Amino acid sequence: MDDRKKRKEAVEFALTFNTFGGVEPSDECKKLIEDYIEGKSTPEKNIEKLKKIYSEKAKNNA
Repeated sequence: MDDRKKRKEAVEFALTFNTFGGVEPSDECKKLIEDYIEGKSTPEKNIEKLKKIYSEKAKNNA
């Protein structure tokens, strides 16, 4: 099994659990997921990107 297929299966498995809460991932999160599946990013890099996105949103809403 190639790396892309493994990453895609892992993401689909994780998203299954996410949908139990009835919440769909944000557009930003969907972009990060696609980057991960394509091998353009890592979970660690995506976490840092999400931290930055949401801290900027928090500052703008303060």
